[in-house]
Parts: sequence; C-alpha cells; structure tokens
Amino acid sequence: MHGKITTILVALSLVVVTPTHADGPAPVPADFKLRIASYGLDPKPVYTEEVVIRAGKIYVFPSNVKEVTVIDPARSTLDIVDVGRRCQCEVTFATLDQAMVKIGRSLVEAAEKLEKQGGKARIVEAKMARDLFETKPEVTFDLERKRLLIKTPVADIDAIGEPETDLARLALIDSAIVNIARLGAYRSPDDLPPFLELRTLAEMTGARKLRPTSITYLYRLAGPPQKMRRTYQVVPTLTDREIEAIQRINKLREVVPSLRYDQFRLDR
Repeated sequence: MHGKITTILVALSLVVVTPTHADGPAPVPADFKLRIASYGLDPKPVYTEEVVIRAGKIYVFPSNVKEVTVIDPARSTLDIVDVGRRCQCEVTFATLDQAMVKIGRSLVEAAEKLEKQGGKARIVEAKMARDLFETKPEVTFDLERKRLLIKTPVADIDAIGEPETDLARLALIDSAIVNIARLGAYRSPDDLPPFLELRTLAEMTGARKLRPTSITYLYRLAGPPQKMRRTYQVVPTLTDREIEAIQRINKLREVVPSLRYDQFRLDR
C-alpha cells in the first residue's frame, strides 16, 4: 500500500515546473510580484499574500502572521523567518515530499480502519477520505476561455488561467504556489489535505503552461459544503518599498538563530 501511495503522488506531478534550455538552465526572469487573495463566503479576503520574486528567490509576506517565507528553488529549500520572535528555520523540499507521502498514507490508513469497522456511516466517511487522495478526478478544459474544471465525488474545482510564455517566470510562480500549499499541509497535517489543489496546479502550470488567475474550490465533506476561492495577480515590477523589505529580511536572516523545525514550532 505504501508503494501505491508513492506512485499516486508521482502521478500527481507535484514537482514544480523546471524549464530547461539547450544551452543550460533557464535564465532567471526579471523581478516581479504575485498578489494572492484567499476568500471564503465573504466578499472581502480572509487573508492575502504578497509574493515578491527577486533574483530567482521567492519571498512570501502573508497578512495574517508575522512571518516571511523565503523559497529558494535553486537549493530546493525554504526558510520560515519569524520576524516577531527573531528566529528562523529551514525546511527542505525533500522534507515536504515526505510530509505529503505521510499525509496520503494517513488518509488511506484511516479509510482502511473505517472500512474494517463497517457500518454505512463509516463506509461513507472512508470513501470521502479516499476521494480526497486516491480517486482519479474528471478533468475538462475549455481552451477558448482557458478554464479548467476538475470534479471528484467530494469536490468541484473551477480554475481560470492565462497563457505564460516565459517558462522561467512560470516555474517561479508554480514553485511559490505549490510550496505555499505544501508547507501549509506540513505545518497543519490535520487540516484539509492539499492533493486536489496540487493536482489542479499541476494541470494548469505543468500540462497547459497557464498561470492561474482564479481558482474556486467547493468541497462536499461532512457538514455543509465549504467554498474557498483564490485570486492571483502578477505585477511586473517591484516598488522601492518592496526591494527595501527584501533587503531587511536578508539582513535579519544573517543575524537571527536558525532552529530545527521542532524547536521553531514548540517555541511559538
């Protein structure tokens, strides 16, 4: 069963886009910014994220915590910098890979346990767990509208994107969004698993070379349906204020201690 879980994760194409050129690695694109807004039912966003990409590195400034996440695709690492507590910790992409396998394994094991216990309610709950991870979704794509629809028994996903011809920029956008989702699941493994979100991003950025502009998720699990929406806006240039913020973060990282993740988490 564990081998099957790993196979499923590979099939999801969770690896970020990695464009290559005949003469070597893809060039680093010009600096830019990605604005992400996350909505629930209210027309105002629940929180926002300013994602600043400078010199090939990704700096994520969320509105709801005093942290900055620095993603370095070249090193396959990310650093969580807690500005309030003045400390940081490093998490490797390999650690996130392992976390995704562990979360998938937990879903399958929970489903198997419920199936063994039997009973209609438990069987329904087990199927929901499998549908979040194992069930192959129905995927349709409207080429003219650049609209991707993904349907599973537990979720409907409506994603709209724009063609992105700069594959180096697309790779950084993909790395930002994918690793924000994976880090969130790593830090809160009991929350809604990220597999359908990751599959959606893989379909858009990998299969169709689209950068997302809006993705709406409607989950039908226990209780009333849960709707969430994210919008993505590319800003092609950085302001002086944003460049200064990056410089301050880099200087802070030079002097604050780097903790193991377990120390970083327990010290909160």
